Amino acid sequence: MELRRITGREALRCGFGYYRAAEQNAAAISAVGRLTTPTLAVGGNTVGELL
Repeated sequence: MELRRITGREALRCGFGYYRAAEQNAAAISAVGRLTTPTLAVGGNTVGELL
């Protein structure tokens, strides 16, 4: 991967977008409530009691 693709203002803006949206995403997930269909979630780490 070329270094210029992951450096610079635009790359940082895009990379940090996930973290800027985290609070809004958490609120949207909480509003939906429990899933009603069987679901498998696989992750590399847990956050508190959440996967």
